[in-house]
Amino acid sequence: MICFFLLNSLSVNTITLKNYQKYFTEAEHKPILVTLISQWCQHCYQYKPIKEKIESHFSNNKNLTIATINCDSDTKLCDKFPGTGTPRIYFTTSSIEKAEKFEESRTYEEVKAFIERHIEPTVIQIKSKEQLANKLKENINTSIFICQDLSGSHMSDFYLKLANKYNSYPVKFLNLTYQKYKSADPIIAYYYSPAKIEYTINSSNSFNKIERFILEHIYPPFGIASKSFFDIQVQLKEPFLVIEDTKHKYTNRLISYSKDFPEGFKSVEIDCTEYTKFCKEIEYDPEQKPWISIVNLNRKVYYHFKGDFSNKKEFVNWVSDSWNGITKEEGIGAGFQGKIRVYVMPVVLDYVFWIKFVGGISIIVLLYKLWIAVHQIRDLKRRCSYDQCGFK
Repeated sequence: MICFFLLNSLSVNTITLKNYQKYFTEAEHKPILVTLISQWCQHCYQYKPIKEKIESHFSNNKNLTIATINCDSDTKLCDKFPGTGTPRIYFTTSSIEKAEKFEESRTYEEVKAFIERHIEPTVIQIKSKEQLANKLKENINTSIFICQDLSGSHMSDFYLKLANKYNSYPVKFLNLTYQKYKSADPIIAYYYSPAKIEYTINSSNSFNKIERFILEHIYPPFGIASKSFFDIQVQLKEPFLVIEDTKHKYTNRLISYSKDFPEGFKSVEIDCTEYTKFCKEIEYDPEQKPWISIVNLNRKVYYHFKGDFSNKKEFVNWVSDSWNGITKEEGIGAGFQGKIRVYVMPVVLDYVFWIKFVGGISIIVLLYKLWIAVHQIRDLKRRCSYDQCGFK
C-alpha cells in the first residue's frame, strides 16, 4: 500500500464503488478531475510529485473537485472508464461515460492546462496592473499572450479565434481592458517570465502572420518534452534543443542562455527513460553530462553539442550555427544521400502518390486528345460544307 498511500497524501476525495454515484450521477455537482491509480504502479509513483503539485495548486479552487480511484480495490469502478492501464486522468462535468481522458504527456504544465481549459474562460479579462501581476505569478513557467486592443478592432477577433483554436495547449490568453503598452495601435504581446522575454506583433500583420506568431510561442523557450510539443515543432518545421538533465544541474544556466537564442527557438528537458525510441534515434549518450542536442524532426537530422557548456559564448554560437544549418549535421537525413532518403524515397515508395500521378496524367492526356479532336472538327467545318463532308 506504500505507493497508494504516497499518491493520496494530498488527495481531497477518494472515490469508491460505494460512493461514486455521489460524484457522477447527481444533477448538480462541481467538475471533477479524477486520477486512476494502482498500488504497485511505477508510472503512478513517477507521476506522484506532479499529482501533488496539481492538487496543491487547485486546492482552493471552489469550481473543481479532485479525486482518486484505487484500481486495485475498485477494479469494477475503474473498468467503467474508457482505456486501460494506470495512471489514467479524466475530467468530467457529468457522468463517467462522458468523461474526457487526458491523452498528453503527464507534465505539470500539460495537466494544468487540461484542467484550466475546462474551468476557466478561453480569454481572461485583465482589469488592473495588480490582476495582471498575479496572473503572471500564477503562470510563471507558462507562455502568456496579452492582447491590448482598446478600440475593439479586427485584432480582437483574430485573438479570440486563435485562443479558441489553441486553448488546449499549456498557454494563457489574457485581454487587457486598460492600457499597459504605450502603443496606440492594437498589439498582441508574448511574455515568458523566467527568461524575461517579451515580443510584440501589431495589427498591421495578416491573420496568418499573427497565427504563426502565436504558434511559434505556444511553448516557452524552455519546458518539458511532450507529444504536443513535438507536434507543434513538426508543424513549424523548425529545429529545437533537447537536454537530458533529470537532476536539474544545468537547467537554470540553459534558461539564462535562452535570452540570446534566435527568436522562437525552443529548448526542452527530456527523460530518455520515457522517450526511449526518440533518444535512441538521435544517439543519446548517457555518459555525456549534460547531454544536449538540436533536433530537426522534419529533416531527420540532429546536432550534438560536444563543447564546454559553461562557456556561454561558445554554446550560444553553436546554437546559432545549428539553427542556420552551418554546424555539421548527423542522422538519417544528413548529407546528399540523407536528403534522398528523407525527401525522394518516401515519394517513390508511396503507391497512393503514383496512383494519383498516373491517374492525373491519364486525365490530362485524355483531355488533350479531346481538345485536338474538337479543333479538328472545327477546322473541317471551316474547309467544307456539311453536304460535302458528309455532315447531316
